[in-house]
Amino acid sequence: MTEYEKGKTSPAAQPLSPSRPESAIFSPSPPVPEIGEMAFSLLLNFQGIAFRCDLNFAPIFLLGAVKAISGYSPEDFFSGKADWGKTIRGGDIVAYNFQCLIDTFEREYSIAQPGGKIRWVRELDQKLCTAEGRPIIQGMIYDITERKTWEEALKNSEEKYRTLVESSTDVILLLLLKAVGARLRETLRKTDTVARMCGDEFMLLLSDLENKEDTLKIARKVIAAFRTPFDAGGRLLHITPSIGISVYPDDGDTFEVLAKNADIAMYHAKETGRNSYELYTPRLEYHY
Repeated sequence: MTEYEKGKTSPAAQPLSPSRPESAIFSPSPPVPEIGEMAFSLLLNFQGIAFRCDLNFAPIFLLGAVKAISGYSPEDFFSGKADWGKTIRGGDIVAYNFQCLIDTFEREYSIAQPGGKIRWVRELDQKLCTAEGRPIIQGMIYDITERKTWEEALKNSEEKYRTLVESSTDVILLLLLKAVGARLRETLRKTDTVARMCGDEFMLLLSDLENKEDTLKIARKVIAAFRTPFDAGGRLLHITPSIGISVYPDDGDTFEVLAKNADIAMYHAKETGRNSYELYTPRLEYHY
C-alpha cells in the first residue's frame, strides 16, 4: 500500500515511486495539478487511460491501464523510452497530428504495441490552462479493439452476404433470360429468328409477313405469352415486355438502321407504360 493510500500524502505532492501501482505513475516534475481524492480513486481503477500532458505531449500524469493498452509502462513514457505519437500506426498519424491543432476533439485510431500487436483506441481530449496559466492537454483514451473486431467481422459478413446475393441474383437472371428465350421460340413461327442482343434485350426477325398488321398480331401474341410467370430455378417471376417494331423497307433498308429504329420505338414503349409495343415512325426520333 502506498503512502497516498494510507492518507499521508496527496496525489499532487506524490513523487515518482516504484512502489506505486502501475496504473498510477506520476511525473516527479512539475507536480501534478490537484485532483480530488474520489476522482483519483476512480481513475486508479479506470480501464482506459486518463492523462495530462503539455503541448509537446510530454506526460504530466498517466492513470489507468497504460501498459495493458499501449504495451508500455508509465515509466517508459516518463523516461522518454516510449513516445505515444510513435505508437500510432502510419495511416492514422497524419489525421492525429492535424486534429491536435484544434482545442477539443474526439478520434479513433490504431496503435502498435512493442511486439507488433495492434490495438484500437478512442481518444477524447481538450486543451486547458492550469491555475497558473500553463496550457495543458487532458483527456481519456479507451480501448475499443473488441468493438472494432466485431465491426470488421460484421463488415466481412455483410460483404460475403452481398457477394452471395449478387452471385445468386446473377444466376437467377441467367435462368430468367434462358426461360424468356425459350418462351419466345415457343411463341414465334419456325421461320422466325430469336437472338439475345445484350443485357435483357432480344431481337426478333420476322419473315414472310404480308403487311404491318401481321407484325402487330405477333407483338400482341408475345405480350400475351408473358402473362404466364417464368420459372427461374424454382422462382416464379412475372415480367412484362416492351416491344419496338421497325419494318423493312419502310423503316430502313439495312440491318443497322432497322435495329436502331426498332430500339427507338422500344424505348418509347417503355416510357408510355411498358407491357406494350410501338411501331417506329420518324416523329419518335425527336424524343431522343
